[in-house]
Amino acid sequence: MGKLGISIYPERSTFEKDKAYLDLAHKYGYKRVFTSLLQINDDKEKVLSEFKEVVDYANSLGMEVMVDINPALFEQLEISYDDLSFFHKMGAYGVRLDIGFTGAEEAKMTRNPFGIKIEINMSSGTNYVDNIMSYSPNTDNLLGSHNFYPHRYSGLGYEHFVFCSEKFRKYNLNTMAFVNSQSAEFGPWPTQDGLCTLEDHRDLEIATQVKHLILTGLIDDISIGNAYASEEELKEIQDFAKFSYGKNLALYHLSFKARTEKEVREYLKKYDIDENVVSQVIINLKEDKWINDGQYAYAIINANQLSGDKGPYVLNQKLTQKGVSKSTIEENLKEFDFSEVAQRVANKLLKKYKGKLPARALQDKIIQNLTNKGFSYSDAKSAFDQLDSQVDQETTQELIFKELDKQYAKYARKYEGYELKQRLTQVLARKGYDFSDIASALREYL
Repeated sequence: MGKLGISIYPERSTFEKDKAYLDLAHKYGYKRVFTSLLQINDDKEKVLSEFKEVVDYANSLGMEVMVDINPALFEQLEISYDDLSFFHKMGAYGVRLDIGFTGAEEAKMTRNPFGIKIEINMSSGTNYVDNIMSYSPNTDNLLGSHNFYPHRYSGLGYEHFVFCSEKFRKYNLNTMAFVNSQSAEFGPWPTQDGLCTLEDHRDLEIATQVKHLILTGLIDDISIGNAYASEEELKEIQDFAKFSYGKNLALYHLSFKARTEKEVREYLKKYDIDENVVSQVIINLKEDKWINDGQYAYAIINANQLSGDKGPYVLNQKLTQKGVSKSTIEENLKEFDFSEVAQRVANKLLKKYKGKLPARALQDKIIQNLTNKGFSYSDAKSAFDQLDSQVDQETTQELIFKELDKQYAKYARKYEGYELKQRLTQVLARKGYDFSDIASALREYL
């Protein structure tokens, strides 16, 4: 979800009313302001002064004013498409071309030194945008927006809307469409049929129109075409926009792998999503089966059964850290027998340490590793007992003499005689060698 916008028409209202409407829209986070300057019928200086007053106030609120113009206005104002200083002085964020030029002019306008955005009409269904793109415009300054349609049955059909929108989507250009307020009373013309892009939207509630445009995946920004929308409508749109933004963020996060409710909540909070909105998003995602902590726990445990090396205690700890409830974890752990996992891990450990440790040390090492991985002592001992872990005497002797070489070099510097023998006996016992093997080795070594 991109930016939300409103429309104001200074020629058909007063500054005080426009100002109040801008304040209200700003309160609910609206960013865009559309206004129309297609022709000037009154005193030029008076009209431009009124427009600038409104534009300046919108700018003071941090809003972005898009001025709708057509080529005839350039002649009327005696300005040129290759010099947009007039609109820069007016304070416009951008200009929308209701009727375009030939393509080369639009491309050149996007390269203006003021960074003014050029928004072109999306609704024609021609190759207009392709023609502009052939002149290598600055796409950072090139936007697209659909028309609004004041008369009943004149709005776009859905298929044509999709056809036109996809032309802009393929160039990754920002897109905008209009929705219709049922509370608003006017636009740039004296009509009462509303100002929406899609004809199907004309009599729908405004939030429904917004939801539909968002769900198409073709529109970034949404503006209310007529004035003035009610506060209730402005809030309703903003509430759904926040929800939609939060849900899209969550779905993006979930697109990489399954997540728990806690993980999704924490991710959304990083983007400063309101807690109430987060809760709404979570409820919706649960209903749509995107989040299910029970299934998540089962999948983690099952994957571990197939190729993992963790016991139930470590899995319990990891799932708890992910925010899965104690009861959910216990319920899923009961479904599995961990003896096969323990045996698989014990076999790997035996391959790693056999021939490197004496029998007692080998047993201690394997059991300790298993308990560290979350298996109970009884499961670890049972797994070890099923191993072929016997260490032959030749290997034991080779290991003990190798250890003696190392320890003798260490202790012979400080001790001798009986004290040296005692020190060596103690250290070899700690290494897991039997006293009978130690005594035999020391008699031969010393």
